[in-house]
Parts: sequence; C-alpha cells; structure tokens
Amino acid sequence: MRATARTAALAAVLLTLAGCTAANDPQVRVVDLLTSGVAERRPAKAELHIEERTFGTDTRSSLAVPPDSRIIWQMAVPARGTLNTSVGLSGGENDAATFRIAISDQRIYEPLVERTVTGGESARGWVPLNADLSRYAGWQWSLFYRPDGRQWRIILAVTRVGGTPDKAFWALPGIDADTASATQFVSRRGR
Repeated sequence: MRATARTAALAAVLLTLAGCTAANDPQVRVVDLLTSGVAERRPAKAELHIEERTFGTDTRSSLAVPPDSRIIWQMAVPARGTLNTSVGLSGGENDAATFRIAISDQRIYEPLVERTVTGGESARGWVPLNADLSRYAGWQWSLFYRPDGRQWRIILAVTRVGGTPDKAFWALPGIDADTASATQFVSRRGR
C-alpha cells in the first residue's frame, strides 16, 4: 500500500510539472538570420540581398536568392529551438522550386523539412516553413553525443523543379526558443 501511495504522489508531481513545461512558454527570437552576419553562399557568387517582398497582401523583410542556391550559417543552436521562416517564389504561375531546411556538422547532412512551392501558390501569400532543432542542442542521454559542444551548419537551400522562377525568398528567417532556453543560450554565447 505504501508503494502505491508513493507512486501516486510521484505521478501527481510529474503531472503538475508537465503542466508547467516550456510548451506553454512563449517563443522568442534568439537568432535573426537576416542580421546575423556573414553566411556562406553556394554558388559562391550567388547574389544574396535583403529585400522587402509582398506575397498576397503581406510584406516582409526577406533574403532574396536565386533558385538553385544555398545559404549556410555556422552556429550553436538553443535548446528547444525552432527555425521559423516563410517562403515565396517569384515567376510564372507554374514555376516551382523546393525549399529545404537542413543541418550539418561536417560529418552528417540531415534534411529537416522541405516544401515545393509554385509561383501561383506564392502569389496568394507566404508559405510557412518550420524546422525543429531540439535534437541539436541541450543535454542528451549519451556518452558520445554532445550537441551543445558543436557548431552546426544551418542550411537554407532552394532547388528549381519546374519552369524558370526569377527569385526565391526566405522571409524573416530565424531561430526561436522558449524564454528559459533563450536565456540559457544567450548567457552561454556571452562566455
């Protein structure tokens, strides 16, 4: 009987803690990729610039890149982080490109999310694209895998899949995290 009471008490504590998790915590922008400094480009001479762009009725600051290009930032990522952006494509109604968010540590390349977008779809509005980065930061149950000690390569890639689109756009790309993770990340970067 005594073990059952302890189990019930432990379950009550865990349920209370689950109700107070970071899932209920608001997300804050930890890294703004528009202003975070120099990024590697591929091809190396690819034109990359920040532009105000409207899709539908929504105007956003965005990275304007040519189709068939990649932008790569190298950095640590916050625990429980998410890369959030919206994408769009200028060109004809049937022009299409695949937008991909990936991560690498020079040994592995992992696509996290990809979405094919047409010029017609973009004309109606920005298309959201989000990637969970939580596997690449924080403490993990492993003797060998320590994501906090790594500099990750965050990759935004666009590949033309149809027609001849003019430009691809990544609107307000950045990494968001709950406030506790953001605070820890900022203090760790300051050391």
